[in-house]
Order: sequence, then structure tokens, then C-alpha cells
Amino acid sequence: MIKLVVSDMDGTLLNKSNRVTKESVNAIQKMQEQGKKFVIITGRDPEEMKKFWKETGIVCDVLCANGACVLSSDGSVKYKHMLSYEQVEKISNVFEQYDLVPTFYSDKGAISLLLPHEYFIHLKEVMVPAFQLLVPNAIFTDEDLMDIVKQTIFTKKDHLKEYEIFKVITKSVDLERLYKAKEEVKKLSGISSVSTSKAYIEANEIKAQKGIALKEYAKEHGISLEEVIAIGDNENDSSMLSIPEIQSVAMGNAIEEIKNVCKYETKTNDEDGVAYVIHHLI
Repeated sequence: MIKLVVSDMDGTLLNKSNRVTKESVNAIQKMQEQGKKFVIITGRDPEEMKKFWKETGIVCDVLCANGACVLSSDGSVKYKHMLSYEQVEKISNVFEQYDLVPTFYSDKGAISLLLPHEYFIHLKEVMVPAFQLLVPNAIFTDEDLMDIVKQTIFTKKDHLKEYEIFKVITKSVDLERLYKAKEEVKKLSGISSVSTSKAYIEANEIKAQKGIALKEYAKEHGISLEEVIAIGDNENDSSMLSIPEIQSVAMGNAIEEIKNVCKYETKTNDEDGVAYVIHHLI
């Protein structure tokens, strides 16, 4: 009997408009009412997910930053797999070597080494086009970008040691340069580097992987892996979807690598693929 459904977020639970549909919300809430657990596993940070709770009405445990920290449904956060300052410095150096701008995610929020006006330009000229490769119709006003700037911490590199950092990300529409940087980061000791979409890469501590996070979570809650369904679409989902014991499900829009490791395939994220899995479960 299935006791736990774990879902990726971008490209999986969210549709191409970066929204979760009412059908998906209703399916999740009905499942929770029946005593089954629904957990989101994502590269996003806890503060983003708290906003998601408010906007959607979905309240559940979240394995954030690919498992570097856990956001419980009561709002508490448990930080587990943090990067050392030396690792952060090495990741940053690789990104800068390829002329890529790093953003650091910490227990205090997002951090940039740029000045505020430089970061605004970076968001407008790099972040928005990179995001539009994932969501073509996405629109960001200057006001939207200023809100991001206001929520960002600005500091110098040697002050990063004052923060607990759980991931470093970078974005670019130059996919070849992005790929080369990812491969260089993979060579660093104790670090995992994955693509969360074709224009984004993330670097985490080696234990901050979705597969490890899922196993830890299931064990802590007394759930066997045979009682788990996991759903995903992209490279950073591979470590959990390749766990032999679970019921692994690829989205219809998943990359071929993911479809090849999964036991099942559902509809696309624009066809409520997650809700489709849940309806067949309950």
C-alpha cells in the first residue's frame, strides 16, 4: 500500500505557466485527508515554499534545496547538509571562471556578491531570459525585479563565511558555457552539481541529493521505500527516481534520461500529470 507520494515541483507539479492547478490542489488535499503523506522535493529554498503554501493552500513537508534542508508543515526548518566556506569559494571560482554570476542560498536568504543595481541588471538581462526558456510566456516587470533585489542580501565574498549556505546556483542562456561549468563543479570534492532546467545549474553538498533526502525522510517517518511513489522530470530528480524499491513515475514532459530510469510514465505537467497519478492511487 502506498503511504507517501513525493513530487518534484518545476516541470512536474507546476505547469508551463509556473502554476499549480486547482485539480492538482484538490487531488493532493483529498489524498492528505485519507491519511497519506504528500511531500514536495525541490531545489527551492524554505522561504519560497512558505509563499507557495499561502498562494496555493497546499501545506506539506518540503525537502528543500535538493534535500539540504527540510521545511516541516508546522513552519520549522531543519538544516542538514550545508556547504563549507571552502566549498562555496571553489564553486564560486568555477562559475566566475566561465563568466557566470553565482547566487548563494543561505539560512538567512539569497545572497549576491554584486551591488544592488548590478544585480537588477543581471536579473533583467540574464535571469529573465533564462527563466523564459522554461516558461516562455513569463513576464517580469521592473517592480517584480526590484522586489527580488529588496529580498536579497548583498555582501563581499570573504563575508560569505558568516552564513550557513546550502546551495549555489547560476543561470545563463549560453547553454554550452553552463554545461562546461557544471562539469567542472562536478570535479570538486564533496559537491554535487545538477541541471534543474536547461538554463539553470545548482551546486550542493554531496549529500544534498533528492535520492538521499527521500531515503532519510522515509526512514524518519517509518515508511518503507516500497510504499513510496516519486514523480519527476529532470536531471536533478534522477537520484530519487533510480531508487529500485520505489514506484518511480516520469512526467510526460520529462527528459529521456528520466523516462529511461522510471517504471511508469504519467501525463505532462500541462495535463495535471501529478493529479493523474494521485487519482489512480486513491
